[in-house]
Amino acid sequence: MNSSEGGRNRPWCDVAVRDTYNSAVRKTRAMLFAHTLADLAGVPHNGHALGVWWVKTHGLQHDDPYSSKWIAYFEGSLPRDALLQQMLGEFPVLRQVLCDPLWLALSGLSADRSFWDRCAAALRMDGKPLPDFTNLAMARLCSSPSWTKIGPLLILMRSEARSLVGQRAWLKKNFSLYFYLACLRSPLWHIRYQLLDLISALLDCELLVDGELRAWERKYKNLNHTLNVYQDILECMFEYEWVHAWNDEAFLLLWEALEDMELVNALLNSKTRMVMPDRLRMQWSRAKKTILTARVSLPWTAIGLSRDVAKGDLRIMRRVGVKA
Repeated sequence: MNSSEGGRNRPWCDVAVRDTYNSAVRKTRAMLFAHTLADLAGVPHNGHALGVWWVKTHGLQHDDPYSSKWIAYFEGSLPRDALLQQMLGEFPVLRQVLCDPLWLALSGLSADRSFWDRCAAALRMDGKPLPDFTNLAMARLCSSPSWTKIGPLLILMRSEARSLVGQRAWLKKNFSLYFYLACLRSPLWHIRYQLLDLISALLDCELLVDGELRAWERKYKNLNHTLNVYQDILECMFEYEWVHAWNDEAFLLLWEALEDMELVNALLNSKTRMVMPDRLRMQWSRAKKTILTARVSLPWTAIGLSRDVAKGDLRIMRRVGVKA
């Protein structure tokens, strides 16, 4: 995909390419819905397992767990409306999957930079506008790596507001690592290739930061190698009882530990049990109190969607859960 001339955030010149890209965004959204439901059900991430669980738990004598529809959910199709509404009613967290800012952040729109500046200005942390740039503010914004923070981070990178120069520079250096750590967790693990391709396409179209993100891997093989390294570090932490579960606190510790590669290398190569350094323990303890509590949101009403937004863009946004 090629961006149009004249800088970032200009309309994509090839409408067919943009339509194909937006279709991939919608399929990825539906895939995340299916994988999140599989997590909630505690079943393997495939259509047969999900279908068997649904029929068994809902007593549907005439529903076929072997139906191809269950497979299709993991390939990018959403359930039909009646079943979808039933699933949303039983598992309200699925509504967040469908309405998360990630899908807006990934969308290929004809909107110019002013739209993305408004989106960035509308972001809220703990109900308040984002604070001015500091390393601590960015640490709170990112907190423990999670897929639910990726959308707001992409929106910041799609904006060109002068007030966000510091945030964009920080993300240019740190977003790749954040994304990789988030991909270690389900359900994002199951759509890591799709997200990698979508974000790479935005980079190719010069719709994110100027230039390339530091340490961004475009090949699946390289991505998996990187994820395997981080997974090995987590497993060492678990083995040495630094953490006791793969939860938000564990991923926050990994995020903090990766600032000290000497420590990480020692951890990976240690032949005996390592004790967590006091400095890292104190840093982690402070971070758990100040960082994990941060909540980031994007109120649709704060964007001003009725202002200077093309009908075609509104249609694209509605299809990915934006209440336009």
